[in-house]
Amino acid sequence: GSSVRKVASGFQRPNGIALSPDEKTLYVADRDADITVAFPVKGPGKVGPRREFAKTGSDGFAVDEQGNLYVTPKAPAIRVFSPAGKNLGEIPLPVQPANVTFGGPDRRTLFITARDRVFTLPMKVKGGQ
Repeated sequence: GSSVRKVASGFQRPNGIALSPDEKTLYVADRDADITVAFPVKGPGKVGPRREFAKTGSDGFAVDEQGNLYVTPKAPAIRVFSPAGKNLGEIPLPVQPANVTFGGPDRRTLFITARDRVFTLPMKVKGGQ
């Protein structure tokens, strides 16, 4: 397209953004408000009303093939949430992470940036998208 338009507002500091694997949900992290919200995707460039997804903001996040979100909170861990927003647990780290993504030839490696380091973690699931 040739134009940019606002589809959501009311954030303190939006940072992370991702789509669910089926592209029906848009996730936006608000780091300063310490919250992640989800929007139903209604069509190209259109979203429905926001809902609170998790009481955790982040610098960034990744989505796996099952729709689970891997969030980088203000803590030395990656928090994992189901597509319904249920906290599935944490991946402990020695320092606070900044960003996370899936990669590698089979997309089964979780890459994590944290301060002055980069970590990798082999995963049983593939990254989405």
